[in-house]
Amino acid sequence: MPHERVPTRCFKDYILREIHDPDLAYYLQAMLENLAPSALLYPEVFPVRRPDRRPLELEARAGYLCIDTFTPLTHNVWRAARAAVGTALTGAELVLEGNRPVYALTRPPGHYAERGVYGGFCYLNNAAAAAHRLSCHGRVSVLDIDYHHGNGTQDIFWHRGDVQTLSIHGSPSLAYPHFPARRRAR
Repeated sequence: MPHERVPTRCFKDYILREIHDPDLAYYLQAMLENLAPSALLYPEVFPVRRPDRRPLELEARAGYLCIDTFTPLTHNVWRAARAAVGTALTGAELVLEGNRPVYALTRPPGHYAERGVYGGFCYLNNAAAAAHRLSCHGRVSVLDIDYHHGNGTQDIFWHRGDVQTLSIHGSPSLAYPHFPARRRAR
């Protein structure tokens, strides 16, 4: 089948606040814009996540908002993650315009980024952004086929009836994220 490469369209950041906690998007953008080009930041401490006791300093917040030690922060992460979301949203718009099939190839991935935390090399959830956009026009199903559980997409849509998430994955006790996604109070 012939294919066509389509340029990524520009989208406003409000979509990020609709699928992610605004504090997560703010943190990633602010922290990453302040990192030196050669800096590499990994979380060192993972405090208990208490909304009433969020760390104040940006650098200290890395372990509060990250769920693992596999997801480093560099000065290019925000730009790359934001571009991946733009690619997924461009794909969603093409579907809404009647184009089929559409395939959006994105890196960093996205399906581990939950509403309020990042991890698993995922900073912003591309699939959730596209599904959220498509849900404005009807019910959506997200089929996540990966050896690892798509915990982030599931977390984002857990309390919504307009987006169904399905994840085909290996046992979380044997592979990342090493724990099953569970219902969280909002």
